[in-house]
Amino acid sequence: MSQCSGRPGTAVDISSYDNENDKPVCSLQCLILYVATATWFEDSVIAREAFSVLSLLDFLIREEGLKAPVHDEPASWESWIDAEMMKRTKLLGFCFFNLYTVLFNLPPLILSTEIELTLPSTEQEWRAKSAAEWTSLRTTQPGFQAALRGLFEDSSPSARYSSLGGYVLIHAIMQNIWLLQHTSKLLPRSAPPTLPAADVASFERALKAWCANWSQDHASSLDPISPHGPVPFNATALLRLAHIRISTPADAVQSLRSWDAGRIARSLHAGGRSSTLAADRCPRLTRAALHCAHALSVPVKLGINFVAHTQALYWSNQHALCALESAGLLARWLRVVAAVPAAALASEERRLLDFVLQMVAETQGGGGEESQRLLLAAPARLSAVVVRLWAKLFRSDSVWEMVGLVGRVLEAYADLLEADAA
Repeated sequence: MSQCSGRPGTAVDISSYDNENDKPVCSLQCLILYVATATWFEDSVIAREAFSVLSLLDFLIREEGLKAPVHDEPASWESWIDAEMMKRTKLLGFCFFNLYTVLFNLPPLILSTEIELTLPSTEQEWRAKSAAEWTSLRTTQPGFQAALRGLFEDSSPSARYSSLGGYVLIHAIMQNIWLLQHTSKLLPRSAPPTLPAADVASFERALKAWCANWSQDHASSLDPISPHGPVPFNATALLRLAHIRISTPADAVQSLRSWDAGRIARSLHAGGRSSTLAADRCPRLTRAALHCAHALSVPVKLGINFVAHTQALYWSNQHALCALESAGLLARWLRVVAAVPAAALASEERRLLDFVLQMVAETQGGGGEESQRLLLAAPARLSAVVVRLWAKLFRSDSVWEMVGLVGRVLEAYADLLEADAA
């Protein structure tokens, strides 16, 4: 019997519907699940077929429409469920498209400027068990465009939205960063393309506003198995990636579609030897490195091996892929900053460097001043130690081959850094 995914814990029997308009949502969900699953495996035939389905998925989403209905008020709880399910499916389709844009450098199929839907409802409203409960929990969600503009505007207080709405918005911010970085390649310059200072300030303002909303959401959690679901946790990985992308040139990491761990590691290594970071030591870059260091500090405090064999199993592919760029940026930042005399470091740089050294000491049984002195004497070795800590998180067997690839890339990158320190 054909079924499609509805609200959590439910399944909708397609054959029980008389309305033909109810069936497209099931087709969309099946295609999204197929593409999202197949593209994380190395099998080139399956992956090529899955990527070829993206254009069909794009067509079907557009056929259903990217604009909110003129009469958006549902006539009943049941009709609201149908409309909300379709809206969520289309918005998650946009998120999957965007994930492939950011990670595989594929041109966006749906631009954020095209979406004129309202953001998804709150989880309480979505999980309502009866029409009466749903009525008591009804909220009005802001439009996608209004919420996105509000994040970038100084004078406009940011609208409140659901955790899934926040996930969609962080994807929209990431897409705009990607677009600006790639258009900046057209400008004549000798250095690798980076975003103009005014654009960086605008994105930092938007990310700060997004964080404020995330922290106010009662469903927000850094626990991948939170009862509220993993969406807020996954969104934090994209937040970290956004800070990295506005701080470093585009294409800092070789496309993962090659599945060549050595090639990708050499790309990271080449970026670390670039003079770009050394010439651009600034608070923005330090803040991005701080996000990366904090992301690593949590599993370090809990125990790297413990997290790798228990909690990391629940992490999404997004966390593994964001960890790859986090390790790359933090390693490059350490190579630059650790080579600078302590007296010449900014206070923020000094504090972050001390934080990383203490974190490394925790994993090495305390270390001590002599151990820290040796690491600072060879910045590449310090970077290698940090990258190996990241790599340990992705050594466990995972159903997703992409996660294993990330682990191999990080190990190969650490080997290259250690060779530099030899």
